[in-house]
Amino acid sequence: MRGGETIEGLTIRFAEGARRAYRNLAVQVIPVVDDDERVILFVQTLDLEANVSDAGTTVVRKTVERRYADGRDVIGHRKNSDGKDVYIVRATADEVQERINAAVSKLKRNQILALIPRHIRDEAETECRATQKSEIRRTLDTSRQAAKWMFEKLGASDEELTRYLGRPVSDATEDDIALLRQLKAAIDERATTWADALASAESARRDMAPREPAG
Repeated sequence: MRGGETIEGLTIRFAEGARRAYRNLAVQVIPVVDDDERVILFVQTLDLEANVSDAGTTVVRKTVERRYADGRDVIGHRKNSDGKDVYIVRATADEVQERINAAVSKLKRNQILALIPRHIRDEAETECRATQKSEIRRTLDTSRQAAKWMFEKLGASDEELTRYLGRPVSDATEDDIALLRQLKAAIDERATTWADALASAESARRDMAPREPAG
């Protein structure tokens, strides 16, 4: 979740697989600007058979935020929601490249899916969901443990996962496991972060809580 919205739908990995299967989609990435502050890239996906395309640009800033600034080139700082300092530092070449790859992948995903006929996308998503639910149903206990390990690697504690789901992972339902897998895919694609997802879930839960009658 980000900004109170649930992240769902077909992933970047699906789009890349669909592109290979579809065979007639060509993607080009053209650098437009590359200076000390940012990289601007033009990304276009072309359907070679239908002669239609979808295109867009993405801007990647050459800064990152870190809790600790040891050995980094600090540009500025701010207070996070917990009142702690967060440092804005110049990104390393590897960090910039990682952000470029993620930004380009997201644009490619959206463009590829936009060019694939809607009925094919809908059928594929229905099949994917059915397959996932069937697998979770058969291996629910194992899936619970796997989800716990998956988020532990992201730094999520048992207590945080309980707050996110509204129940312990050991009691997670099939829908909970599907949600966690969907969230992990979104985090991998840099569409959100664990901290943002947890904050959004807790905010949504507070908004849904019954309010005490006034005075």
